[in-house]
Amino acid sequence: MDKLFIHIGPHKTGSTYIQKMFFGNRDKLREYGICYPPDLDGPFSLWGHHNLVWSIQNRLENSVDELVSQFERINILSSENFEYLTESEVLFFANKISSFNIELIYLKRCYSELLVSNWQEDIKHGSHQSWQDFLASHFLQPFQSPILNSSIVIKRWSSIIDFSKIHIVDYDLLMSYDLDISEFCLQNIVGLKSPLDHSKTIINRSMEYAAVELLRMLNLKVKLTGKTVDHNVRNIFNTFFKNEDTDLINSLNIIRQNLALFTMEDIYSCEPMEQYFESQFDFKRGAINYGKKSYALPSEMVPFIPALEESVDALLLKILTQL
Repeated sequence: MDKLFIHIGPHKTGSTYIQKMFFGNRDKLREYGICYPPDLDGPFSLWGHHNLVWSIQNRLENSVDELVSQFERINILSSENFEYLTESEVLFFANKISSFNIELIYLKRCYSELLVSNWQEDIKHGSHQSWQDFLASHFLQPFQSPILNSSIVIKRWSSIIDFSKIHIVDYDLLMSYDLDISEFCLQNIVGLKSPLDHSKTIINRSMEYAAVELLRMLNLKVKLTGKTVDHNVRNIFNTFFKNEDTDLINSLNIIRQNLALFTMEDIYSCEPMEQYFESQFDFKRGAINYGKKSYALPSEMVPFIPALEESVDALLLKILTQL
Protein backbone atom coordinates (compact mmCIF):
# COMPACT_ATOMS: atom_id res chain seq x y z
CA MET A 1 0.00 0.00 0.00
CA ASP A 2 1.23 3.52 -0.81
CA LYS A 3 2.34 5.66 2.13
CA LEU A 4 1.35 9.09 3.35
CA PHE A 5 3.30 10.84 6.11
CA ILE A 6 1.44 13.80 7.66
CA HIS A 7 3.48 16.27 9.69
CA ILE A 8 1.00 18.15 11.91
CA GLY A 9 3.35 20.49 13.76
CA PRO A 10 2.44 21.82 16.21
CA HIS A 11 3.13 25.56 16.00
CA LYS A 12 6.47 26.79 17.31
CA THR A 13 8.34 23.54 16.71
CA GLY A 14 10.26 24.44 13.56
CA SER A 15 7.42 23.67 11.15
CA THR A 16 8.22 26.49 8.72
CA TYR A 17 11.85 25.40 8.59
CA ILE A 18 10.83 21.80 7.88
CA GLN A 19 8.47 22.92 5.13
CA LYS A 20 11.06 25.13 3.49
CA MET A 21 13.52 22.25 3.49
CA PHE A 22 11.03 19.81 1.98
CA PHE A 23 9.84 22.36 -0.57
CA GLY A 24 13.36 23.36 -1.58
CA ASN A 25 14.38 19.72 -1.98
CA ARG A 26 11.30 18.53 -3.88
CA ASP A 27 13.31 17.45 -6.92
CA LYS A 28 15.82 15.56 -4.80
CA LEU A 29 13.05 13.90 -2.80
CA ARG A 30 11.38 12.83 -6.03
CA GLU A 31 14.63 11.16 -7.14
CA TYR A 32 14.21 8.90 -4.12
CA GLY A 33 10.55 8.25 -4.81
CA ILE A 34 9.15 10.72 -2.28
CA CYS A 35 6.47 13.22 -3.30
CA TYR A 36 6.09 16.54 -1.49
CA PRO A 37 3.21 17.95 -3.57
CA PRO A 38 2.70 21.67 -4.15
CA ASP A 39 -0.04 23.21 -2.05
CA LEU A 40 -3.44 24.19 -3.42
CA ASP A 41 -4.23 27.75 -4.43
CA GLY A 42 -5.84 29.69 -1.60
CA PRO A 43 -5.47 32.41 1.04
CA PHE A 44 -2.18 31.07 2.39
CA SER A 45 1.24 30.75 0.84
CA LEU A 46 4.82 29.76 1.62
CA TRP A 47 6.03 26.18 1.75
CA GLY A 48 3.51 24.07 3.68
CA HIS A 49 0.08 22.65 2.90
CA HIS A 50 -1.94 25.30 4.72
CA ASN A 51 -4.41 25.76 1.87
CA LEU A 52 -5.13 22.04 1.96
CA VAL A 53 -6.04 22.35 5.65
CA TRP A 54 -8.23 25.35 4.84
CA SER A 55 -9.96 23.32 2.10
CA ILE A 56 -10.59 20.48 4.54
CA GLN A 57 -12.06 22.86 7.09
CA ASN A 58 -14.37 24.28 4.42
CA ARG A 59 -15.26 20.83 3.02
CA LEU A 60 -13.99 21.73 -0.47
CA GLU A 61 -14.06 18.19 -1.80
CA ASN A 62 -12.87 18.96 -5.32
CA SER A 63 -9.86 20.90 -4.03
CA VAL A 64 -8.86 18.15 -1.62
CA ASP A 65 -9.29 15.55 -4.37
CA GLU A 66 -7.10 17.69 -6.65
CA LEU A 67 -4.17 17.56 -4.24
CA VAL A 68 -4.60 13.87 -3.39
CA SER A 69 -4.56 13.06 -7.11
CA GLN A 70 -0.91 14.21 -7.19
CA PHE A 71 0.19 11.57 -4.69
CA GLU A 72 2.69 8.88 -5.63
CA ARG A 73 3.98 5.83 -3.74
CA ILE A 74 5.51 7.73 -0.80
CA ASN A 75 4.09 11.15 0.08
CA ILE A 76 4.61 13.85 2.69
CA LEU A 77 2.23 16.60 3.79
CA SER A 78 3.19 19.29 6.26
CA SER A 79 1.21 22.02 8.00
CA GLU A 80 1.11 23.06 11.63
CA ASN A 81 -2.51 24.03 10.94
CA PHE A 82 -3.38 20.33 10.86
CA GLU A 83 -3.46 20.59 14.65
CA TYR A 84 -6.58 22.79 14.35
CA LEU A 85 -8.67 20.16 12.59
CA THR A 86 -11.64 18.86 14.54
CA GLU A 87 -12.33 15.15 14.74
CA SER A 88 -15.06 15.43 12.10
CA GLU A 89 -12.67 17.28 9.78
CA VAL A 90 -10.04 14.59 10.31
CA LEU A 91 -12.63 11.97 9.36
CA PHE A 92 -13.58 13.97 6.26
CA PHE A 93 -9.95 13.99 5.17
CA ALA A 94 -9.54 10.32 6.10
CA ASN A 95 -12.17 9.38 3.53
CA LYS A 96 -10.05 11.06 0.86
CA ILE A 97 -6.84 9.22 1.78
CA SER A 98 -8.26 5.84 2.80
CA SER A 99 -6.19 4.01 0.16
CA PHE A 100 -2.92 5.08 1.81
CA ASN A 101 -1.00 3.72 4.75
CA ILE A 102 -0.99 6.85 6.95
CA GLU A 103 1.69 7.77 9.47
CA LEU A 104 1.71 10.87 11.68
CA ILE A 105 4.68 13.05 12.66
CA TYR A 106 4.36 15.23 15.75
CA LEU A 107 7.18 17.26 17.30
CA LYS A 108 6.89 17.38 21.09
CA ARG A 109 8.34 20.49 22.69
CA CYS A 110 8.38 21.10 26.44
CA TYR A 111 5.32 23.01 27.59
CA SER A 112 7.10 25.87 29.37
CA GLU A 113 8.95 26.75 26.16
CA LEU A 114 5.77 26.39 24.11
CA LEU A 115 3.85 28.74 26.38
CA VAL A 116 6.34 31.58 26.08
CA SER A 117 6.78 31.02 22.36
CA ASN A 118 3.04 30.89 21.62
CA TRP A 119 2.38 34.08 23.63
CA GLN A 120 4.97 35.82 21.49
CA GLU A 121 3.43 34.42 18.31
CA ASP A 122 -0.07 35.57 19.30
CA ILE A 123 1.20 39.11 19.88
CA LYS A 124 2.91 39.10 16.47
CA HIS A 125 -0.47 38.26 14.93
CA GLY A 126 -2.36 41.05 16.67
CA SER A 127 -3.21 39.85 20.18
CA HIS A 128 -3.00 42.28 23.09
CA GLN A 129 -3.26 39.70 25.89
CA SER A 130 -0.67 40.19 28.61
CA TRP A 131 1.77 37.41 29.43
CA GLN A 132 0.14 36.94 32.83
CA ASP A 133 -3.37 36.64 31.36
CA PHE A 134 -2.17 34.32 28.61
CA LEU A 135 -0.51 32.04 31.12
CA ALA A 136 -3.53 31.96 33.43
CA SER A 137 -5.91 31.20 30.54
CA HIS A 138 -4.07 27.95 29.86
CA PHE A 139 -3.46 26.84 33.44
CA LEU A 140 -7.06 27.47 34.54
CA GLN A 141 -8.15 24.64 32.21
CA PRO A 142 -4.96 22.73 31.42
CA PHE A 143 -6.67 19.67 29.95
CA GLN A 144 -8.53 21.86 27.44
CA SER A 145 -5.36 23.69 26.43
CA PRO A 146 -3.79 22.42 23.17
CA ILE A 147 -0.47 23.74 24.49
CA LEU A 148 -0.50 22.08 27.92
CA ASN A 149 -2.35 18.99 26.74
CA SER A 150 -1.09 18.25 23.26
CA SER A 151 -2.46 14.73 23.54
CA ILE A 152 -5.89 16.09 22.58
CA VAL A 153 -4.48 17.05 19.18
CA ILE A 154 -2.94 13.65 18.54
CA LYS A 155 -6.01 11.77 19.75
CA ARG A 156 -8.16 13.43 17.09
CA TRP A 157 -6.05 11.55 14.56
CA SER A 158 -5.88 8.27 16.47
CA SER A 159 -9.32 7.28 15.16
CA ILE A 160 -7.81 6.88 11.67
CA ILE A 161 -4.18 6.03 12.52
CA ASP A 162 -2.87 3.17 14.60
CA PHE A 163 -0.86 4.33 17.64
CA SER A 164 2.17 2.45 16.31
CA LYS A 165 2.11 4.77 13.27
CA ILE A 166 2.21 7.97 15.33
CA HIS A 167 5.79 9.23 15.54
CA ILE A 168 6.41 11.63 18.42
CA VAL A 169 9.76 13.40 18.03
CA ASP A 170 11.55 15.03 20.96
CA TYR A 171 12.08 18.55 19.59
CA ASP A 172 14.06 19.75 22.62
CA LEU A 173 16.46 16.81 22.46
CA LEU A 174 17.14 17.40 18.75
CA MET A 175 17.82 21.08 19.42
CA SER A 176 20.16 20.26 22.32
CA TYR A 177 22.31 18.19 19.96
CA ASP A 178 22.00 20.74 17.14
CA LEU A 179 20.42 18.14 14.87
CA ASP A 180 18.49 19.15 11.77
CA ILE A 181 14.83 18.34 12.41
CA SER A 182 13.91 17.99 8.73
CA GLU A 183 16.69 15.49 8.05
CA PHE A 184 15.92 13.61 11.26
CA CYS A 185 12.30 13.11 10.22
CA LEU A 186 13.24 12.07 6.69
CA GLN A 187 15.98 9.67 7.75
CA ASN A 188 14.42 8.11 10.84
CA ILE A 189 10.72 8.09 9.94
CA VAL A 190 10.33 8.33 6.16
CA GLY A 191 13.48 6.29 5.46
CA LEU A 192 15.49 8.64 3.24
CA LYS A 193 19.21 8.24 3.93
CA SER A 194 20.55 10.87 1.55
CA PRO A 195 21.22 14.28 3.18
CA LEU A 196 19.32 17.33 1.97
CA ASP A 197 20.79 20.42 0.39
CA HIS A 198 20.23 23.05 3.02
CA SER A 199 21.48 25.87 5.19
CA LYS A 200 20.45 26.32 8.78
CA THR A 201 18.27 29.38 8.49
CA ILE A 202 15.96 30.55 11.25
CA ILE A 203 12.70 31.18 9.43
CA ASN A 204 10.56 32.69 12.16
CA ARG A 205 12.93 34.69 14.30
CA SER A 206 12.08 35.30 17.93
CA MET A 207 11.63 38.83 19.20
CA GLU A 208 13.13 39.91 22.48
CA TYR A 209 10.48 39.95 25.21
CA ALA A 210 10.69 43.73 25.69
CA ALA A 211 9.82 44.17 22.00
CA VAL A 212 6.94 41.68 22.32
CA GLU A 213 5.51 43.66 25.22
CA LEU A 214 5.83 46.94 23.33
CA LEU A 215 4.07 45.45 20.30
CA ARG A 216 1.35 44.13 22.63
CA MET A 217 0.75 47.59 24.04
CA LEU A 218 0.58 49.04 20.54
CA ASN A 219 -1.86 46.33 19.40
CA LEU A 220 -4.18 47.31 22.24
CA LYS A 221 -3.91 51.03 21.58
CA VAL A 222 -4.50 50.56 17.84
CA LYS A 223 -7.57 48.44 18.60
CA LEU A 224 -8.93 51.15 20.91
CA THR A 225 -8.82 53.60 17.99
CA GLY A 226 -11.19 51.33 16.09
CA LYS A 227 -8.65 50.28 13.49
CA THR A 228 -8.01 46.66 12.54
CA VAL A 229 -5.05 45.07 14.27
CA ASP A 230 -3.25 42.70 11.89
CA HIS A 231 0.22 41.97 10.53
CA ASN A 232 0.48 45.55 9.24
CA VAL A 233 1.03 46.82 12.78
CA ARG A 234 3.90 44.39 13.22
CA ASN A 235 5.36 45.26 9.82
CA ILE A 236 5.36 48.99 10.63
CA PHE A 237 6.79 48.20 14.07
CA ASN A 238 9.63 46.21 12.46
CA THR A 239 10.39 49.06 10.07
CA PHE A 240 10.57 51.54 12.93
CA PHE A 241 12.79 49.12 14.85
CA LYS A 242 15.14 48.75 11.89
CA ASN A 243 15.30 52.54 11.50
CA GLU A 244 15.93 52.96 15.24
CA ASP A 245 12.96 55.26 15.79
CA THR A 246 13.61 57.38 18.88
CA ASP A 247 10.25 56.77 20.59
CA LEU A 248 10.48 53.05 19.93
CA ILE A 249 14.01 52.81 21.34
CA ASN A 250 13.02 54.88 24.38
CA SER A 251 10.04 52.61 24.99
CA LEU A 252 12.12 49.48 24.67
CA ASN A 253 14.74 50.76 27.10
CA ILE A 254 12.08 51.51 29.72
CA ILE A 255 10.55 48.05 29.34
CA ARG A 256 13.98 46.38 29.47
CA GLN A 257 14.57 48.05 32.81
CA ASN A 258 11.32 46.61 34.13
CA LEU A 259 11.59 42.98 33.13
CA ALA A 260 11.30 40.41 35.90
CA LEU A 261 12.90 37.00 35.99
CA PHE A 262 10.14 34.43 35.80
CA THR A 263 10.49 30.71 36.41
CA MET A 264 7.51 28.62 35.39
CA GLU A 265 7.74 26.36 38.43
CA ASP A 266 7.52 29.37 40.77
CA ILE A 267 3.82 29.86 39.95
CA TYR A 268 2.58 27.07 37.72
CA SER A 269 4.00 23.62 37.23
CA CYS A 270 4.04 22.09 33.77
CA GLU A 271 5.42 18.83 35.11
CA PRO A 272 2.05 17.12 35.83
CA MET A 273 0.95 17.79 32.26
CA GLU A 274 4.28 16.55 30.89
CA GLN A 275 3.82 13.34 32.87
CA TYR A 276 0.25 13.02 31.65
CA PHE A 277 1.42 13.20 28.04
CA GLU A 278 4.03 10.52 28.65
CA SER A 279 1.37 8.29 30.20
CA GLN A 280 -0.76 8.56 27.05
CA PHE A 281 1.96 7.69 24.55
CA ASP A 282 5.15 5.70 24.29
CA PHE A 283 7.28 8.78 24.80
CA LYS A 284 10.05 9.65 27.24
CA ARG A 285 11.67 13.05 27.37
CA GLY A 286 15.40 13.45 26.98
CA ALA A 287 17.42 14.57 29.99
CA ILE A 288 16.53 18.26 29.57
CA ASN A 289 14.80 20.16 32.37
CA TYR A 290 13.28 23.45 31.28
CA GLY A 291 11.13 23.70 34.40
CA LYS A 292 13.74 25.80 36.20
CA LYS A 293 14.64 27.97 33.22
CA SER A 294 14.23 31.68 33.89
CA TYR A 295 12.60 34.06 31.43
CA ALA A 296 13.02 37.84 31.61
CA LEU A 297 9.40 38.85 31.01
CA PRO A 298 7.48 42.13 31.53
CA SER A 299 6.07 42.67 34.98
CA GLU A 300 2.37 43.47 35.44
CA MET A 301 3.22 47.09 36.26
CA VAL A 302 5.00 47.86 32.96
CA PRO A 303 1.95 49.37 31.15
CA PHE A 304 1.40 51.81 34.04
CA ILE A 305 4.81 53.48 33.93
CA PRO A 306 4.07 57.17 33.03
CA ALA A 307 7.23 57.73 30.99
CA LEU A 308 6.55 54.57 29.00
CA GLU A 309 2.94 55.49 28.30
CA GLU A 310 4.02 58.88 27.00
CA SER A 311 6.64 57.34 24.73
CA VAL A 312 4.28 54.64 23.45
CA ASP A 313 1.58 57.20 22.68
CA ALA A 314 4.08 59.19 20.60
CA LEU A 315 5.00 56.01 18.73
CA LEU A 316 1.32 55.16 18.23
CA LEU A 317 0.66 58.45 16.44
CA LYS A 318 3.38 57.64 13.94
CA ILE A 319 2.05 54.14 13.36
CA LEU A 320 -1.52 55.34 12.84
CA THR A 321 -0.38 57.59 9.99
CA GLN A 322 0.79 54.48 8.13
CA LEU A 323 -2.23 52.24 8.75
